[in-house]
Amino acid sequence: AKRAREMVDEFGSLAAWFWKFEPGPDERPTVVDLAHLRTNPTTAVSVRISKELKKRGWSFVGPTTVYAF
Repeated sequence: AKRAREMVDEFGSLAAWFWKFEPGPDERPTVVDLAHLRTNPTTAVSVRISKELKKRGWSFVGPTTVYAF
């Protein structure tokens, strides 16, 4: 909660921070179905977000967890 409050103070909201990672059209899969999700448990964006959260002191925020979020 402390880390979340720090981010709210810095960016205005957690949503504002997360939206800055919105993937561009070239990073989005053309089809997302169950087969795709089973073979791709992470994305380049979820890896980037995970690394940034860890730099900010968060834990238990691996790329798979972030992708599920």
